[in-house]
Amino acid sequence: MTTQKKMQIITGALMTTAMACALSGFFSMLNVGFSAELPLVWLKSFVMGWPVGFVVSALVGRPIQHLASRLAGYSLN
Repeated sequence: MTTQKKMQIITGALMTTAMACALSGFFSMLNVGFSAELPLVWLKSFVMGWPVGFVVSALVGRPIQHLASRLAGYSLN
């Protein structure tokens, strides 16, 4: 596996972890408020959401990167 491919996988894993953590926490708090059950609801949401986020990131990450580079006028090559 090339260093570039490893970097893409690690970046995707870290980004989806951060996004799943923030979004599952935010929406869990909206649903149950600041209560004793919030940590468990958040954890359940995170565990279900992170794999979905990682798969979506793996499927659309490269096309989005190309679109962003085109919109920014930057060449990836």
